[in-house]
Amino acid sequence: MAYDGRKYFPSVHKHVVKILNDTFGYKLVLDEKHDGYVVVNALRQGPLEHRPLANSNQYSKYALLMIIVTCLKRAGGEMASVDFWGILGETFSIRNDESTRLSINQHKIFGDVQKLIKTDFVKDGYLIFDQAKDFTGDTPTQTVKLGFRAQQEFPDETLEKFIEKIDDYGIESDKEEENENNAMDEDN
Repeated sequence: MAYDGRKYFPSVHKHVVKILNDTFGYKLVLDEKHDGYVVVNALRQGPLEHRPLANSNQYSKYALLMIIVTCLKRAGGEMASVDFWGILGETFSIRNDESTRLSINQHKIFGDVQKLIKTDFVKDGYLIFDQAKDFTGDTPTQTVKLGFRAQQEFPDETLEKFIEKIDDYGIESDKEEENENNAMDEDN
């Protein structure tokens, strides 16, 4: 007869959760949709610039992830893939090219952006790329959604502080610049 350890799972799980939290400062969060768990840092974290990261490359990728998550949260948690890549294209000159030429997919800051966004961020549970039926036709459209891990690791208050930090730098959108230029043209 095979040994069945299912009856011990609740007590072992409880012990693991306690050790993860007390020893390492992590909490184990159940992802019911995918029938698994996500480990999330439970320690109070400071601003992005005070978090320990291995190198500047990791910092850049984390900053890109924060911007992507912020855009998706502002859009209600998902957006059409076309809009998603449009925002990245306008902001960082990132294109959604499926080219096999390595030089095209290499970004000067983020490296292989296609792999980073479509593979690494998806594999890590931050993003989900879904095919959705277009109700106007038979053409499926792709949507980008926040993954379970992104929803757990980036609470709204953290993203709001991040947005405030960006606003402190005085970055203006293209529309604000157009409005200022139009106002100056009308004055002349």
